[in-house]
Amino acid sequence: LECDDPRRRPIEKQAEADRLHARFLSPSSDFAAIIRLWRWYRDQTASASQSAARRLCKDNFISYPRMRDWIDLRDQLERLCKELALDTASTSGGDAGLHRALLSGLLGNLGQRDPEAHDYRGARGIRFALFPGSGLAKLKEPKPATGSSPARRPAAPSRDWIIAGELVETSRLYARTAACIDPAWIEPAARRLCKYSYHSPAWDPARGFVRVKERVTLFGLVLVQGRTRDYSRIDPAESRAVFIREGLVAGAFPAPVPPFLAATLARTRALLDAEEKTRQHGALFNPDAAFAFYDARLPPAVCNAPDLRK
Repeated sequence: LECDDPRRRPIEKQAEADRLHARFLSPSSDFAAIIRLWRWYRDQTASASQSAARRLCKDNFISYPRMRDWIDLRDQLERLCKELALDTASTSGGDAGLHRALLSGLLGNLGQRDPEAHDYRGARGIRFALFPGSGLAKLKEPKPATGSSPARRPAAPSRDWIIAGELVETSRLYARTAACIDPAWIEPAARRLCKYSYHSPAWDPARGFVRVKERVTLFGLVLVQGRTRDYSRIDPAESRAVFIREGLVAGAFPAPVPPFLAATLARTRALLDAEEKTRQHGALFNPDAAFAFYDARLPPAVCNAPDLRK
């Protein structure tokens, strides 16, 4: 990426150059296309002379000096990796491993597709489009073969989220050297940079804990919307208050109910029934007093049904 692109497009032979370069393109990754070009050149020149390598480059509209730059830089990096005892032969990560490694250094070049505007929302409010020469823009997403079973259909690359090697301003802002990524990769790589907000805490009577909706953003881009979390891990004090009010005072407690609470709730129902019959609402049972009773006796760490049972 730091070297100049070795692919050449002479003005008088642009169509022919594009046709020959198309063999390297990928509908999901321009980074993978660079790897394909490198491997093709390495295989073609493994036992070739320098003059043969030059002819190969000329016939395929590739710059021989730029390929030499690639070779020299790769050799230097390989020596450094071996000194650090890193494995330079393994390809087990595949394209996904390549993109996850790149993502850690390109978090500011993320893009989320805006289907209405037909472009991408980027970090801190910027907007950009795919560069027309990108494989993501040139090639259509693969479609499953007719009649194939759902379990064996190839997964088409989603272009909802991308990373770009660089953002270049010409007639507009373009993403060059881009790749589709799984948005689930972003939060683990950027956790210390993400912003977390919470809303709508509510008691879950079936599971016996206070759930809350979580929203995760990175540089203004929404990564997660409406994920359910255990509120006691975020705000124990507020979670405890909701637990007492809804689970204990109101009685929405999941089975099995501790014996003391069962007896207390039975007494509460008797008082509420008596109020209903006499039409004296609030005369016999005071929810605020019940809340204060539990609040004074329960340890601060008790925020859910399992804690209370223990």
